[in-house]
Amino acid sequence: MKKQLLILMLSFFAIGFIAWQNRFKLTEDILKELGLEKEMAEDFISGNFFNGSIQIYKTDQMLAMSQTKRATLVKPIGDYIKAYVASPAFATKFEEERKSFLGLDLVEAAPSREELIEQFLQQLKTDESEIVQAIKTASSSQKTELEKALKQVREAQVALKDPKHPLHKKYFDLMKEEMIIDNTVVRYEDPAEAKAAEEAMKGIELETFPSTPQELIKKRLKEFIDISGSVDFNAKLEKRGGISYFVDPRYEQKDHTWKLIFRCGKEVILPARAYAQQWLALLPK
Repeated sequence: MKKQLLILMLSFFAIGFIAWQNRFKLTEDILKELGLEKEMAEDFISGNFFNGSIQIYKTDQMLAMSQTKRATLVKPIGDYIKAYVASPAFATKFEEERKSFLGLDLVEAAPSREELIEQFLQQLKTDESEIVQAIKTASSSQKTELEKALKQVREAQVALKDPKHPLHKKYFDLMKEEMIIDNTVVRYEDPAEAKAAEEAMKGIELETFPSTPQELIKKRLKEFIDISGSVDFNAKLEKRGGISYFVDPRYEQKDHTWKLIFRCGKEVILPARAYAQQWLALLPK
């Protein structure tokens, strides 16, 4: 049970501390003490921050630490994470993750009318070439149909090149209807429609993924403070088949995070919770 104590402490901070008012000197001393590589640590910090999850790679150094030692690492670990999430690298990663999470990277304005016409003409040119080749080997009945198609393709090219041509609108609309839309991208012909779609997607930010790291950190801090405040560290356990269970059935129904906080113990959680409350108080209301 004690093996997960430092894991939770690290993960708790990874869920959400950012120093937007203060700058801390970035040092790798804490990483060496924990047995973590810089890139791996930052990946876990980012992932836990974005997803609200609790994950960290367990090292021999972590598992060998006493409970007292783990408690003393609360502040330096928090300070390290604050320095990282205040960096430009994290800001870039945050924006990319937010857009992906909300699907904003899938909203894209369609090409202009002129660009569409150029695409249509290129496609028609290809169609013309293929039809000409097909006619050479077609049967009499097939040749008649292909020649009709060839005539229409050539007529469409002439009409699309001239906006004043009486058939220009007809062929433009036909080609637009037949466009193959990439099913991984939502496209809008009208840039205003694309903007409206983006704003609609942003409407779910407040409950899911806020538009700034500061707003997300406030959300994660509040979540941690609330759940850690509800944990009964005096709850009794009993062994059943070699596995520990809560005597109180209500606690046994608690989620994974609640149980990890319990296992972490108040020696680590109390200073961590105080740290969270201090930073939350400093963030804009």
